[in-house]
Amino acid sequence: MSDFIPARLVPKSYKPLKLEKGMFFVTIKNNAIHLHTLNFVPKDVELYTQLNGMPVELYIVYEGNSNLNEFEILATPEQIGWFDDGDYSDEISDITIRQINIIFSEHEGFINLEYDIDADKPVLYDNKVTMRFINDSGPIDFDDWEDFDEDDQDNNENDFEDRLINE
Repeated sequence: MSDFIPARLVPKSYKPLKLEKGMFFVTIKNNAIHLHTLNFVPKDVELYTQLNGMPVELYIVYEGNSNLNEFEILATPEQIGWFDDGDYSDEISDITIRQINIIFSEHEGFINLEYDIDADKPVLYDNKVTMRFINDSGPIDFDDWEDFDEDDQDNNENDFEDRLINE
């Protein structure tokens, strides 16, 4: 029997051998984690990582006793993939960076994860987990959501150049 359980989406930084297009980087906007993707490989990788930090991978964890810093990894980066719009829809789709940024900014990383209660593990479809917003209050009207910049996936090259000019 499967059901949705509360879990948390968390970014974990790592040091890659080289930077590649598509890697996630974190910035903080309005006291919330905000991801953007690397859409170009900078000429000066060392300077880029000094200004932007190391790339991150996303994990889904179940947090136990927060006082003891206990957690269990429920999904690894390669397993994160499906998004369920909630009970009002029968469809799942690939999760988008927009949905990920909403999870971080409006839900502090908390999600509902489809979980097989009997097997005591997340449900996998094509080796990917399915998640939904924690409150499942219906579809989000993206036109009303102001914290997401449509160009976030494409403008980090300009951000990098602006930082170089301003520093």
